[in-house]
Amino acid sequence: MIKQTCQHFVPKFYLKGFSDPVLTGKLWEVDILSGNLANVHPKKAACQTGFYNLQAGLHGPDDTFEKIFEKIETSVAPIINRIRKGKFSLTNTEKEGLMFFICFQKYRVPLYRAEMEKRIREDLGYNKKRRDYVQFAERLKRRAVFPEKLEDFPEKVEADALKNYAIIESKDCFDKLVGFTMLMKWTFLRISPSTASFITSDNPVGFVGGDKGLEEIQLPISSSCHLLINSNNHLVDGEFDVDPTIVENVNREHLKRVHQFVFCSMREQGNWVICETLTHRRGSF
Repeated sequence: MIKQTCQHFVPKFYLKGFSDPVLTGKLWEVDILSGNLANVHPKKAACQTGFYNLQAGLHGPDDTFEKIFEKIETSVAPIINRIRKGKFSLTNTEKEGLMFFICFQKYRVPLYRAEMEKRIREDLGYNKKRRDYVQFAERLKRRAVFPEKLEDFPEKVEADALKNYAIIESKDCFDKLVGFTMLMKWTFLRISPSTASFITSDNPVGFVGGDKGLEEIQLPISSSCHLLINSNNHLVDGEFDVDPTIVENVNREHLKRVHQFVFCSMREQGNWVICETLTHRRGSF
């Protein structure tokens, strides 16, 4: 049986780029639902017990999905670490590797899973099929040697299906965008960490665009670097120094897509997040 461990929906290696240098490896975590601010180690942040495990198997949970993400993270970690060291010139192969990570990261987070659960709950056709399946499972349970193995079986099958669908969505996203994004500008916003810092969250990837298509992909790389894949005439392809005002605007845009947790490298930044969240609840960003 696979041990039910705390599995990351945002990788540890990625979160380390937002550590507070004073806290020796820890970062600041803001729970925007409770307003709580705490310093935590990346290994205990953005994770949930059994988040990826397939639950419907009769012989215990299966960790197939976690292994898939571990392989992707191992491949992209050297690329992101090079960028963090100031090496912003990427080959097309490296850009493709980073895009692969971006697409899979977009669909592996709790926010996506919550949106998918809401979508299927509102699907009348799906709900009819689900009721039929529940009735079938109940009949099967009465004849089973170990009926406890079938407890909550329909819910487990449904949860596994959502995880599998996330993999399919990620692959489709990459196939659709990889060629297109190779022609866009890859702008790395840079700032001195001593003056301001970029935040990240439990939903780090941002896609911007309307009916006309994709306009921009956003990914904080570290507390001092933020990637924009874009077609903006005012931005350059490569490194681009920005001031604290722009950093604050980028962070404020990021807050709009946070599910529950924000991660940052300074306590002051965490307090700013709490203030901005309260402002949003009273009105708007």
